[in-house]
Amino acid sequence: MPTFRYAASGALPERSRTRAGREAFDRLADSLLEQGGLVLRQLRHDPVAAALLVEAGYLELDEGAYRVAARGVRRAEESALRELFAPARGSEAGQHEGSFRGEGTERREDSRAFVPGDGAEHLNLSATLKNALLRQGPRLPLALARADLVVHETEARSRQATVLLLDQSGSMARHGKFGYAKRLALALRALVRTRYPEDHLAIVGFATRPVVLSWRELLEAVPRPVGLVDRRGALRVPARTAPEDVPQHFTNIQAGLRLARRLLQRHGARNKRVLLITDGEPTAHLEGTELVLSYPATEQSARKALEEGRRCVEEGASLSLFALLDEPDALGLRAFVDRLARAGRGALACCTARELGRQVVESFVRLRSPRG
Repeated sequence: MPTFRYAASGALPERSRTRAGREAFDRLADSLLEQGGLVLRQLRHDPVAAALLVEAGYLELDEGAYRVAARGVRRAEESALRELFAPARGSEAGQHEGSFRGEGTERREDSRAFVPGDGAEHLNLSATLKNALLRQGPRLPLALARADLVVHETEARSRQATVLLLDQSGSMARHGKFGYAKRLALALRALVRTRYPEDHLAIVGFATRPVVLSWRELLEAVPRPVGLVDRRGALRVPARTAPEDVPQHFTNIQAGLRLARRLLQRHGARNKRVLLITDGEPTAHLEGTELVLSYPATEQSARKALEEGRRCVEEGASLSLFALLDEPDALGLRAFVDRLARAGRGALACCTARELGRQVVESFVRLRSPRG
């Protein structure tokens, strides 16, 4: 793994420290997308750059180790959004608006009579004054009656809870796939924060087991390393076996979908969605109290994943699948995701890692049908 170089320390006094810190962090963020937390550990070898990044507020020290501060996470998200989503944002395609009417922030062209509970911010002043003049005549002062009040109809902005499932298995290290997926996740976070603040977004990385990733953990995440000797056939271990005693690079789509369902159960959002990004067929599943690892992929692991896909639909969550077809032989993956899309009655997109951002943003901003 190459050591990351930020800038020649001698060049720093020649520019604004604010600008220097910003540019240094942008380079750091690019490396974090590819190399994960290793880049932060390399900062011990560049104390000048480290001090600059801490001073600028992009990094902070935590028990002697560097970690990305909240300001750094936000900048990384906004940079990813500009890179991936800027062309799509100009279309204004979809503001997560439902087709139903109700209290909201988006005005409609039509109006209706005031009813108790309507907000004063939606008052149609011209129509209200017209009603009062027709009733009272041109006498002053003008006295308003409840019957005069007219309000703008509004589109209720429907809330959405989304879980983004990122394949973190060993094969995602090839062709830069996991780096593209991380960039997408950061951009999606910025999109939700700036355009859909009523929405909830959670990120789950899954390999042999799934784990919820905080935004800081997402920046530092890497695919699970594959051992020099890869076990072939089936391995059964107790589900509670310590992680260090089980290979962690397998693809457990069943467990990922199960965790996504449980996360969505905690939210009362009208719309619930699971976005699944994977580059391989399932090679692990839970069976009773056992964790089953199998390579090559087996029909048993596929069936367990299909069952979880059906449960997503039964619990009111929509499923969108994004299959990364960067490998030369992806026929098995294509066949599996076709089955999963049918089982979960979901949308399916097959693309390369470079195309992932465009595919996901088009899916995310598509107009949603509100759920009851």
